[in-house]
Amino acid sequence: MDPKLAFFVVLIGSIIAMSHLNEDLIARLKRHIAMRHWRPIGPQRRKA
Repeated sequence: MDPKLAFFVVLIGSIIAMSHLNEDLIARLKRHIAMRHWRPIGPQRRKA
């Protein structure tokens, strides 16, 4: 296999993996923000 081709394949693989991780993070953030909107902010601040 050509070294350049191998590097390209690894690069694409890592980009796909990163996009999947980002999707998971964005979904988690959305859930976190939604929960924060539904709950009163006061008690959370005191705990933190």
